[in-house]
Amino acid sequence: GDSDGLTDFERQREEIIARNKARMAALNIGTLASEVATASAKPANGPSQRGIGSKRKKEPKEDAGPPRRSLRGQKIAPDATLAGGVDYERRDGTVILANGMYSGSGTRSDSPPPPSRPTGDVKLNSVNGEESADEAFISFLRDTLSGVTAASSDFGDGVTIKHDRGPFTSAKSLVGAKIKLTDEAVAKVVPRGVTHLDLAPYDPDGPLVAAAGDKDGNVGLWRVDYEAPGGADDEGDGSDDGVLFYKPHGSYICHLKWGRGGLAGRLLTCAYDGAVRTLDAEKGVFTELFVSEDEDEFSACDVTADGRTIHLSDNVGNYHVVDARSGKLTSPAVQLHEKKINTVHLEPGAERAVATSCGDQTVCVWDVRKCGKGAKPLSRLQHSKSCQAAYFAPNGSGELLTTCYDDLIRVWRPKSGADAGSVNDDPKSCLKIKHNNQTGRW
Repeated sequence: GDSDGLTDFERQREEIIARNKARMAALNIGTLASEVATASAKPANGPSQRGIGSKRKKEPKEDAGPPRRSLRGQKIAPDATLAGGVDYERRDGTVILANGMYSGSGTRSDSPPPPSRPTGDVKLNSVNGEESADEAFISFLRDTLSGVTAASSDFGDGVTIKHDRGPFTSAKSLVGAKIKLTDEAVAKVVPRGVTHLDLAPYDPDGPLVAAAGDKDGNVGLWRVDYEAPGGADDEGDGSDDGVLFYKPHGSYICHLKWGRGGLAGRLLTCAYDGAVRTLDAEKGVFTELFVSEDEDEFSACDVTADGRTIHLSDNVGNYHVVDARSGKLTSPAVQLHEKKINTVHLEPGAERAVATSCGDQTVCVWDVRKCGKGAKPLSRLQHSKSCQAAYFAPNGSGELLTTCYDDLIRVWRPKSGADAGSVNDDPKSCLKIKHNNQTGRW
């Protein structure tokens, strides 16, 4: 090497480094890198703070007490009151003993077991809001829904909708369109996972009210366009965001929809606790419309367009029809499937057919007029796995869409020359669309 002490290889390496630095300086790489670093240092947007508080508050752990030991291990004679065994178990986990007592959490009592759901009418007292917020929201609902009649509740069915931005576009033209979601359009409405939601389908130029039910029997109402004077509450209870939630049911909400016809202006809810309720803003209560005397766990529901008849199903495959005016069954329940029915949907229009989807891998279409004991389906659509949904096309074409855990959406076409509601049950003739149906809901 020369007097600099570098070898030819090291000298060549230094020259390459110098050229690269000069090139980076010419391209202004250093300045660009610092700008990128500054941008990446900005905090990312967190979850929306609108609605009820999303932070889980951990309850202080109670003293577990001494460890449990069996009577046999303690050489103590067994309790004579338990000798008769268990008569039956309630849905809330408590058991009724053969001697008439009940037991829960390792205790027994002569007192009747606590109710597993609210009984009677439930007042519109929200869980998260103050009394003043409740009164203001009830007043708003009364004003909003007071003009709703049986005719106006069919808004959107055969009605020409006017809008400032012109007529609505077709679904085909929306393919590839971009939709922007802002923080203001997101809110936590119920504490647990949402099972059903619906928008009040009335005046498109009026206030927008969203309703949602969750896994624990809570029902949340959100006035989407509400702006609180002076800003939202820092506590995040949702009352200053136009969000209030209630507890009208004791368990999983299986159906929630704003009513039509005779139920216009009211929100119909149904749950695993065996109760059907309607939110009546005029009375300020969730009215108890129907309760199962046999502790049936309702799993799906649909209502006729006139709001007079409610069609229900339960977790063991039974089908129930209730008169909404009297709150009583029109006929004894009928078993249509061997397993839980996941969907009940009436064919739009004449409503002579009803579709049921089931965990037994089938979707069946039935004649509503012949849905008695020993009824046979008009069509039986076999699938490869559990079916979660079955819905008729809203345009009255008779087409039926089904979803299945085999990750396919199927569209079945009506059977020509057959009874109204009959569907072509040939699996080769239906349209199949690949879709991820792994929702985690069984």
